[in-house]
This record gives sequence, structure tokens and C-alpha cells, in this order.
Amino acid sequence: MFVNVAAIGVAIFYQSEVNGQTAWVAHSRAVSKLLSEMQSTLIDADLSVHNMMQDLRNAPADEIMVMVTMLGDGFVMIAMAIAMVAWLLWRREWRIAAAAFLTIFAARLFVPLMKLWLQRPRPAELSGLPEVFSFPSGHTTFATVTLGVFAVLASHGMRSWGKAVVFAGAGIAIIAISYSRIYLGAHWMSDVLGGFLFGAAMIAAFGIAIEAVPPRRIVPVGLAIVALLAFAVAGSRSIRIRHRSESGKFHGLSAGRQAPNSHSQTKASSTEARPTCSTCTQA
Repeated sequence: MFVNVAAIGVAIFYQSEVNGQTAWVAHSRAVSKLLSEMQSTLIDADLSVHNMMQDLRNAPADEIMVMVTMLGDGFVMIAMAIAMVAWLLWRREWRIAAAAFLTIFAARLFVPLMKLWLQRPRPAELSGLPEVFSFPSGHTTFATVTLGVFAVLASHGMRSWGKAVVFAGAGIAIIAISYSRIYLGAHWMSDVLGGFLFGAAMIAAFGIAIEAVPPRRIVPVGLAIVALLAFAVAGSRSIRIRHRSESGKFHGLSAGRQAPNSHSQTKASSTEARPTCSTCTQA
């Protein structure tokens, strides 16, 4: 009788294991199917937004967007970051300076690593760009992190309305730079969203890290003046020296682009420009 009971127990255990494995396989397939559908939907959204932006392009707007996108260049963002860290070091706020530096450095490390891992092509082949891959948008990531650090430090100790004004100003600048990348055809919409989400997470962590620091030790007004001065000087210098060469990178896209005269041409061009990544393709 003991043998029969043991056999029944083994059979029940085996059947439960089989059912568990079957359920796990079914769950894995459902998750894989959901992720595939989400990826397809995101790609379609990227294509729709990209095509819409290219239809809206015109010469005057191109000139404005090139100047806006140059304000998010690495040279400008680094100048602003150095100004903030230098101010904190001058105020002997070693921990806050280290936190700001690590936050910005993490963004500088995150972007190239993700680009090399995913190897997602840009919407168009643009000559003269330092990176050939698209995801995430470096301009959006660096602008979100650098301007976010600025907003956290400059509004430290302010009342709610003061914080709202500072963060709104930083947010408008981030949105403008991000929009310029999509408008100029340098990035897909999801590249920009990915960079923004990473930057927002880093800024939230940075804000929590310095929340308990008394404002008088930072002197937010002085930091804001120094950082904005660095941003203005670096931005104006970058635009004055490199505007013509930067315009040339994007001019060919709008000047050489012909509007499709049929639905089939639109579909064909969209298929050719379909955003992909090597990791996704291999998966």
C-alpha cells in the first residue's frame, strides 16, 4: 500500500511539473507575441511621425531647427556642466559636485553603450555626424540630464511656484531640442523618448540625493547665473562658428527630397526607412 501511495504521489508531482512547464511556455509565447506587437506599433508610429515631419520641412524652419539642435550639442552641454560643477567645487560642496558629475557622466556613458548594443540605423544617412547609430538620441539624453541637473540645483529651496517656473523653462528647452532632432530627420521619435526617459530617471535620483542639503550652501541664484552664462556663451559661439557646416548636414534631406506622387511610393519609401536594430533582428 505504501508503494501505491508513493507511486500516486510521484505521478501527481510529475503531472504538476508538466502542467507548470506548459503554462510557462504558453506565458513566454504570449509575452513574446505582445512584445512583437508593441515593437511593430512603435515602428509604425516612428515612420508616421518621421514622414509627417519631412512633409512639414521648409527652408526658414530648417535654419531655426538647426540652431536649436546646436544648443543641445555636446560642446554646449559640457560647458554648462563644467560651470555647475566648478561652482559647487568653489562652494566646497564636494558631495553635490560629485553627484552632479556622476549623473552627467552616466548619461555620457549610457548613450554610446546603448548605440553600440542596439545598432539601430538613423532615419537617413547624414554625413559628418559623430555616431552612425540612432537609439537613444544623444542630444535629448544630454539635454535632459544637464538641464535637469541645472533645474534641480537652481530651484533648490524655492517655493512650489518657483520650482515650477524653473522646471518649465528647462522642460521647454529640452522639448525644443528633442523636437529639432525629429524634425531634421536625425532621429526616430522612439530614440528621443528613450533618451528622455533615461534622463528623467537620472534627474529624479539626483533630486532625491540632494534634497536634504540646505540651499544656502549651494547659493542657487549664483549657480544659475554662472550656468546660464556658460550656456549662452558656448551656444552662441557654436552657432557662430559651425552653423553653416551643420546646416549642410541636413540641407540635402529637405532639398533633395521629392514628395511621393502615389500611395505606392509612400509605402515603398516607408519600407526602406523602416527603423530596426541588429539586436531586435537577431531576436
